[in-house]
Amino acid sequence: MRAKAHFRDDIARGDLGSPAAAFTEARVARWARQVATALHALHAVGVVHRDLKPENLLFKTPAREVLALSDYGLSLVTHRAPPAP
Repeated sequence: MRAKAHFRDDIARGDLGSPAAAFTEARVARWARQVATALHALHAVGVVHRDLKPENLLFKTPAREVLALSDYGLSLVTHRAPPAP
């Protein structure tokens, strides 16, 4: 199964700094996979985020299962890759 990457540069519903976040090993592993997938997708199209930190990882859902990478203000476009077929 191929994971989907979601990118947002707006306000989502919470962040990893929230005291309500439950940090089980399984949940953190899912979050880490989502971040790695997002970075891979960005790099594939020539974008380097350059400001990866917990404050820029936002929850997309109230259940806190899906993360979104935010704040592209320091990002750098290294090349423009053609869109995938």
